[in-house]
Amino acid sequence: MPRLVEQMRPTIDAGQRSDDPVTAGAWRLLDEHAWYCGRLAEVCRLTLEHDTSAVAAAETFIAELYQRLPTLHPVLDVRAACERIRGLLRGEGLLPTQAAPA
Repeated sequence: MPRLVEQMRPTIDAGQRSDDPVTAGAWRLLDEHAWYCGRLAEVCRLTLEHDTSAVAAAETFIAELYQRLPTLHPVLDVRAACERIRGLLRGEGLLPTQAAPA
């Protein structure tokens, strides 16, 4: 995934400089999507490999998602995305499972 994003980087950057605000905005969202996919792929790889750095990488990614909330909110349910990331970690035994409500 990161290789594909880097191949597209010149096109994404040029698109963001478009004089048309709608076109520029669409390319900005594509840039955010590329960032999200690349980071998610890395967290998934670490998690599925049971790498000890997976939890720290996921928590950093989650913090970054919340920092980008104003930009991402129109196109991504950040809270749900964070829960899916934590769910992946739980499913692979890297985070404790949540206790069922009483």
